[in-house]
Amino acid sequence: MKTLMMMFMIGIAASSVASGQRQMSKDSKVEGRIITLEKQAWQQWSNKNIAFVENYVADDAFYVYADGVVDKTQIVKSIPTCELKSFSLDNFKFRLLDQNSALLNYTAAQDAICYGKKQASNIRVNSVYVKRGGKWLSLSYMETPMSAPSEAMQNKPETFSLRPAVEKEYGYIHAMRIGDDLKISGAVSMDDKGTLVAPGNLEQQMKNCYADLAKILKHYGYTFDDVTVENVFTTNMAEFINVSGYRNSVYKNGFPTGTWLEVKGLALPGQLIEIDMEAHKAK
Repeated sequence: MKTLMMMFMIGIAASSVASGQRQMSKDSKVEGRIITLEKQAWQQWSNKNIAFVENYVADDAFYVYADGVVDKTQIVKSIPTCELKSFSLDNFKFRLLDQNSALLNYTAAQDAICYGKKQASNIRVNSVYVKRGGKWLSLSYMETPMSAPSEAMQNKPETFSLRPAVEKEYGYIHAMRIGDDLKISGAVSMDDKGTLVAPGNLEQQMKNCYADLAKILKHYGYTFDDVTVENVFTTNMAEFINVSGYRNSVYKNGFPTGTWLEVKGLALPGQLIEIDMEAHKAK
């Protein structure tokens, strides 16, 4: 009897753990979706994409700014008047209130002007989402100006992974910003699974490298104009020199410092070029 009772209790415990794990997995997926939506909203606001905002904001939404409260109609009308030059989001905190509502809190640094007025550079945001018709919508957004970050906070490393699974497998992080300085690990021609793209084609591999580097720079609000150092590693220097004219379309306002090196090999067989870089931009 004691044995049966113990087995029964173990069964209940295992069932509870499994249920908890499933709930955690579900909450994690919702958290990832909400954070992605919030980042997309900032980017589309920067792009002045009115159609995106109209579909993203709930009809009964209200947003709270330092100057007052606005509804959806006013939110949409304000888009053409605002210039969001750069932004970065950090310190996300997520809470699933129930199966159809969620709260997201985070800090943001922005370089923005709306209605001709410079906006607070550093803000704390509370964003509320609701799920309607199977779709997550922005119901409420409230931002509070923050004092300028301390020197310690400014120098806190901000990391970014372009391909998290691949980077974890090989043991590196693709980019790290400390203060105004950004360092980017070598970009190579690969897909999100780490598979080589464009084998045997150095020119296309080079273009793929610059495409990845552009994504990373954009994530931090940088451009190729902010690049200060570029290092190129290639297994075929003569061929690289033949196709290096492409760099004129990348660096339109002047080239950075850097070094070109011919190497015996790179991380994976078939990789012909790798490009790393450093950038600087005052916040």
